[in-house]
Amino acid sequence: MPSQITFITKRHPESSLEAIRRVGGVRVDGERFNIPRQECADDILNGVESYCVMVYGVQVGVTAYEKNGEKFIKTKPNKNQTDSLLSLDQC
Repeated sequence: MPSQITFITKRHPESSLEAIRRVGGVRVDGERFNIPRQECADDILNGVESYCVMVYGVQVGVTAYEKNGEKFIKTKPNKNQTDSLLSLDQC
């Protein structure tokens, strides 16, 4: 069972081009977390932890990738092909 990301943080919340800085939510054991995007990506890439978001009651997995030496996260493609992380509340 993956940990659920419930919010994101960006320096400029309205920017669609800026990368997510932090993610937060609830782990399977009920513990809350608020971690840098890179730590989340490392967890996924190293198989330490898996993450998801809930979209209209449907669990959508989060995946990680590296581009130009920087680590990023995004939701796995769904039928509308948008990154569901960006629709989460900003904190």
